[in-house]
Amino acid sequence: MKNKSGSDEILRCSFCHKSQDAVAKLISSPSDYPRAYICDECVAVCNSILEDDRTATPQATTPNQLPKPQEVKTFLDEYVIGQEQTKKNWRSRSTTTTSASS
Repeated sequence: MKNKSGSDEILRCSFCHKSQDAVAKLISSPSDYPRAYICDECVAVCNSILEDDRTATPQATTPNQLPKPQEVKTFLDEYVIGQEQTKKNWRSRSTTTTSASS
């Protein structure tokens, strides 16, 4: 059977190595170099893996309540020594974020 380039070379899936005759559809990469192929069966396996990953990874949830500026400062006081101006900046950002999200 001739392939797109007109040669008699049998095309194979780059993943499972099944020939083009053994699968329903063989999809070619968009570029000529390096040329790669994937069959419909491998596409189905890939879709299944992606779907499993989507269901296994919980969606990121935002907390119902953001911490108050004083709570942010208290937390920072526990882990950051000094840097009072930076702590004040974080507190003011927390206040701005809290008011903007309300």
